[in-house]
Amino acid sequence: MICIGVDFDNTIVTYDSLFHKIALENGYIPEHIPVNKTSVRNYLRGSEQEDIWTEMQGNIYGNRMTEAEAFPGVKSFFRWTIQSDIPIKNNKP
Repeated sequence: MICIGVDFDNTIVTYDSLFHKIALENGYIPEHIPVNKTSVRNYLRGSEQEDIWTEMQGNIYGNRMTEAEAFPGVKSFFRWTIQSDIPIKNNKP
């Protein structure tokens, strides 16, 4: 039997836009910072704002998780697995 394992973070959903959006909303970063999680993190760490980065992570992975975006194609992938009768398993133990 075929079974496909998937992980939620950075496989099903992406947080790039959400990290950027929240950082801008709160004035933590200038607008020119690229729209991705790593750029936001590097900017905050580089400007000695590690505590803000940690706070943002808690907020995003908690209260604002529902705002994370699905990666392009992930919904089609899951439709295909259902139509093909292929079980999906979370990779986490």
